[in-house]
Amino acid sequence: MKLHSMKQKIEVSVCDLTGSTFQDVNLSHNTLSNVNLSNTFVKDANLSGVQVTDADLSNVAIRNANLRGVSIADCETAGMTIDGISVDEMVAAYRAAQGLP
Repeated sequence: MKLHSMKQKIEVSVCDLTGSTFQDVNLSHNTLSNVNLSNTFVKDANLSGVQVTDADLSNVAIRNANLRGVSIADCETAGMTIDGISVDEMVAAYRAAQGLP
């Protein structure tokens, strides 16, 4: 199926869209729930204002991205690195320097 140059609200449920391509598509103000995006490649995307909750982001690679204002809270960070540096070690060193538990 091809959709081209359309402005349309669609509802998609219980579908397998494996191998689909979305190019130059406005997906703002949408809800994705119980969606499998494993092995998906996202490039040149505007994700500002996106909220991700209850998601498995294990083994995700983020490169050449603007992360200004990104907030990460109540997340499992074991094995997470920034520029090859363990986030757990960075947080531990910060807490120790601040005299925090």
